[in-house]
Amino acid sequence: MVSFLERFDTAWLRLSSQVAVGAVAHARTRNAQRVFCGHTHEALSLNRDGVDYYNAGSWTQDCSTYVAIDQRGVHICEYREMQDDSLNRELSDALEFDFEDLTA
Repeated sequence: MVSFLERFDTAWLRLSSQVAVGAVAHARTRNAQRVFCGHTHEALSLNRDGVDYYNAGSWTQDCSTYVAIDQRGVHICEYREMQDDSLNRELSDALEFDFEDLTA
């Protein structure tokens, strides 16, 4: 099964540059400054013909990537598991809901 699915990864990787070219061309026809794509299994950012192109890559690869937008601009980031579970516990504790409060 794994080898069957890996064939799709390879096919998408070969199409990645074609997706970028098509997305940038479409963005130019719409006078867009940026275009965002994903799922080509290859994270990529580039500027072509005045259009910023971002591709988030894929969550199914060993190195999962995503697009983040903040005050500094647009970035492609790698997802990393948190080693310290204390933040998860803090969030969980903060979000705990006491149903007894509803019935009181």
